[in-house]
Amino acid sequence: MNAPHCDGAGALAEVLAWVEKEMIIKALKETGYNVVHAARLLGITRTDLYKRMHRRGINYDVVGRVHMRNYKNRGNKAWRTR
Repeated sequence: MNAPHCDGAGALAEVLAWVEKEMIIKALKETGYNVVHAARLLGITRTDLYKRMHRRGINYDVVGRVHMRNYKNRGNKAWRTR
């Protein structure tokens, strides 16, 4: 989580992209990788969060697998296993 070293053209855009990615990852971790709650925490829509995740290279499949590893599917409900 080191900030990018930037000088010259495009420095601000690179730093803002890095900050946005770090904020998204932090929000996802704080909400147990729940995209809807993370979007609310960030003050954006769920759709916008998905777009920003894609733009910043945050893979939802990996996030989803990490999140769902702690759950067991029982019919239509997910129950915590820990």
